[in-house]
Amino acid sequence: MVFDSLPFITHTVSPDAVTESGSVNLIYTFTRTGPTTSALTVSYTVGGTAHFGTNYYSKAVPPRKPLPAAP
Repeated sequence: MVFDSLPFITHTVSPDAVTESGSVNLIYTFTRTGPTTSALTVSYTVGGTAHFGTNYYSKAVPPRKPLPAAP
């Protein structure tokens, strides 16, 4: 199998940590490398012990994000 011809997704979070004050937001970045000739759907999950609406609020995209092919 030739894996060089497959798209590859990396994920980063910035900054590394935040306080409970909410003064700084986490930014999640998904980066696609490799071929971009076809659309690709990235699926992800969010987990932990915090409770949505109590400990955090989210403006996140749904847990499946289609990435279109490059023009």
